[in-house]
Amino acid sequence: MNYILKNESLTVTINDTGAEILSIINEAGEEVVHQGCDVYPKHCPICFPVIGGFPDGIYSYNNKSYKINFHGFAASSVFEAVKVSDTEISFKISSNEETLKAFPFNFDLYVNYTLKDKDLITDYVIKNTGDDVMYYSVGSHTGYKLDKGLKGYRIKFQREEDSLGVKLLPDNYSFSVSEMIKNGVLQLDDKLFKKGCFTLTDLSSDYLILEDNDGKEIAKLDFSEFKYVTVWSVPDNKYVC
Repeated sequence: MNYILKNESLTVTINDTGAEILSIINEAGEEVVHQGCDVYPKHCPICFPVIGGFPDGIYSYNNKSYKINFHGFAASSVFEAVKVSDTEISFKISSNEETLKAFPFNFDLYVNYTLKDKDLITDYVIKNTGDDVMYYSVGSHTGYKLDKGLKGYRIKFQREEDSLGVKLLPDNYSFSVSEMIKNGVLQLDDKLFKKGCFTLTDLSSDYLILEDNDGKEIAKLDFSEFKYVTVWSVPDNKYVC
């Protein structure tokens, strides 16, 4: 089921499967969200309780092996809408017999979306409803629509950065982001993603701006409460996550 949040600046469509944002229309009537393609059919999936994956999808906890999907199971779970208004919605899933087969912890996960002026605020609330310490990751995998292709856009950070980019999969390596980020700007191009995604750590910035090369802002992302920012796309495609 789709839900729509709307104010004078934004119209946001969210599906209860995965509590996934399907569309964000800005005040100019332009679509911001990637609308899917053969390579990446998703829009803005939520990663929980893992980001990324394990070799063959298998990990061990308390001497028992578990198998979990890449990026976890939240994206394929049907959420309950527990609070709905014109500008705010709260979704919830809880642990059950199926989740316990992949993730041996009891939990409630709330995903809250709130429209405030020109901002869409996403808030994750994770409650451990069991007795054991719960290990998890949570994050947004938002896909942004790039009509001009990767080469037509750049990421501008709040501050100049000299952080470390860490390649996630399929092999681990590190490189200096200072070689990529010039004066706080990361220029997107196909070459950047030939080996997959990379994660920026130790960022001094609290936000970034995705804009085209003429300086037109596509989106401003505040990640001040998150530790890592991962950037991913596939060469010759018109989106970036």
